[in-house]
Amino acid sequence: AITLPARIKGDNVSEDDLGGTTPVSLGVVSLSEIEPNDSPVVPQAIDIPSLLNGSAQVGDGSTSVDVQTAPSGGTNYTASFEDWYEVTLGTGKTLDVSLNFPATGADLDMYLFSLENSSTVITHANSIEDNVATGIYNEQMSTYLTADTYYVAIDAYNTPSGNANYSLSLSTGDSAVDIGDWFRFSLVFQTEVVISVSGGSSFVLTDNSGSTTLASGGVTGVGITLEAGSYLIGVSDDGDYTLEVSTL
Repeated sequence: AITLPARIKGDNVSEDDLGGTTPVSLGVVSLSEIEPNDSPVVPQAIDIPSLLNGSAQVGDGSTSVDVQTAPSGGTNYTASFEDWYEVTLGTGKTLDVSLNFPATGADLDMYLFSLENSSTVITHANSIEDNVATGIYNEQMSTYLTADTYYVAIDAYNTPSGNANYSLSLSTGDSAVDIGDWFRFSLVFQTEVVISVSGGSSFVLTDNSGSTTLASGGVTGVGITLEAGSYLIGVSDDGDYTLEVSTL
């Protein structure tokens, strides 16, 4: 049991040695773009799975980077990216990313980077179809990644009608997460509770029996108003983490 507010550091010790994990359904987190997010210095952190609504156009604030094409070969080139989103994986997984922008008449490109240092990016995947020529306003990437922090970057390559609205979907194909650590807390009256977990792990908030999922998320956090009673927070078995729970 924990007393709020609480800040708990956990580790990725093998839960198989401690009775195993419990699979719990993880809902998709709906988000909206938050500016500024025009560089890897000020990216918007997002959780997995997420569905984010954003927009971009030529002329927005952006960051130009030297795109390294190795190890696939080819010539390095410079590109500018208006929107940057940060995602952290606590363990190795296949990340699926989809960018949809129907009826915009725009050509948006999408890249997946990690940072080698403050000025050099490593390209892990990209999707750079000629959307105007094909009439298909969608870009997709799917690649296996090791545990690390990554950046999904959006390039408003051509936006003839101005601001192009898009939806960005990120997932690892998991409909449930394996919860390794559980924490119980109690409220004596109706309270707004804010929960977040960093380090690449996810959390679920359930009723006291663990049978009903009330909320889920990750580093971006979730605020939810709860009635008096007891609740459980479960943290996924995805590496070292810091769980923060507070009240407003």
